[in-house]
Amino acid sequence: MDDSLQSRIAVTPHRPILTSLNGDNSWLYSFPIPPSVRSPGTSKVYYHVAADLWLGGPAGIPWLVNLALTATPTVADGKAVDGVVQEIERAAGNPEADAATLDLLALFFHYTDHMHEPTLRTFDAKIPVLATSEAAATVSGWKHFENLTTSRDFDPLAGQPWTAYHPGAPLPDWLNVVRLKGHHELNFATAIIYSPSPTTNEVIFYSPHGIRTDQASLQTFLASPDLSTLAILHGLKDNWAFGYQTTLGVVGGGWKHFENLTRSRDFDPLAGQPLTAYHPGAPLPDWLSVIRLKGHHELNFATAIIYSPSPTTNEVIFYSPHGIRTDQASLQTFLTSPDLSTLAILHGLKDNWAFGYQTTLGVVGGLALQRLARPRYWVKSHDAPLIYTGLVMFLGRVKDYWKTIDEGLEKEKAEKGAESLGDRPNFVEVEMNQSFVLV
Repeated sequence: MDDSLQSRIAVTPHRPILTSLNGDNSWLYSFPIPPSVRSPGTSKVYYHVAADLWLGGPAGIPWLVNLALTATPTVADGKAVDGVVQEIERAAGNPEADAATLDLLALFFHYTDHMHEPTLRTFDAKIPVLATSEAAATVSGWKHFENLTTSRDFDPLAGQPWTAYHPGAPLPDWLNVVRLKGHHELNFATAIIYSPSPTTNEVIFYSPHGIRTDQASLQTFLASPDLSTLAILHGLKDNWAFGYQTTLGVVGGGWKHFENLTRSRDFDPLAGQPLTAYHPGAPLPDWLSVIRLKGHHELNFATAIIYSPSPTTNEVIFYSPHGIRTDQASLQTFLTSPDLSTLAILHGLKDNWAFGYQTTLGVVGGLALQRLARPRYWVKSHDAPLIYTGLVMFLGRVKDYWKTIDEGLEKEKAEKGAESLGDRPNFVEVEMNQSFVLV
């Protein structure tokens, strides 16, 4: 820590301090404790949070995916982090700086270069840890830390103020951490909100891989009138893997081709809102809506396209290219809407398997959806033969297995008994360059 820190603190006291711990993505956040809440008799000046720690050694699985820092951090373990804490406290004039220690470990992301197990195990087991749900699930399995709290994700549809997302102790009331999820698990922003007074709420956005600015979580959060942005922690580099851009770099990502992009919305089975609340707005007309119903996996969803030519007619076309399980709350709650009728489902017949998992639900899943949604038509979709090549496809043993409607009905009968399970689906195949009228 350079000697000029003391002079900088003297010029601008009571301001947050950021300290880089590994030259990349591990940070120490030091927030001045508001005088109004400082405990009598204590001389500690800052509340210190160390986040996303990786302080040396390989991260990942060496034979599969392995990362290494090009420069070895001089701050190598929990004791060294406490040393940095003490230097900051000393520079701020704390006479008891030598006894100061870290207040909180924060895990904002769950990949190993953000929560490096060998690094984290160098910290005292009693130190409080704040982690996302994914990171908490991993860390709890280590059986090391005794005080683990899960942070919360901002819900743009819930209509709650950002203060409702405070994770509780051990975070003080004047410091909050909320994750804003993006289009992919890599592309998020963590909002660290510092509120030293009732009228001051400063936000530091930590977005190591970038977040698209069209995300409802970010846009809705920023609409809060009582927030000001103090800083963003964001890189300049673009990273690409498997043909996809994983970090959004200096530009912020995206193809930069389309000029008029509107984000559709996801149905929330717990929100209790009418379907009209999920209309994405222009350019869709009022009488046409698109809502995604999420399933157990990102592949297994259904998009509901709702056509409302009159106030009493709302016809739904379900597009579910890989199938959706009929036990999903999103689907079941959506179908309880009394003013809907299902016009068609677009669903395939083939089973696809990859890495030992079934990725498309095939004719059996289609029949289950048909029985639940009761469409007039089942239109075959996303069922064409595909050629799978490349190392990932080979290692994953990716393969399609085609079944017929008759085979699906026989399986249904065998599993559920000989009693009638419903009419034979009105199954339609629309060939390439052909059209079909839904009547």
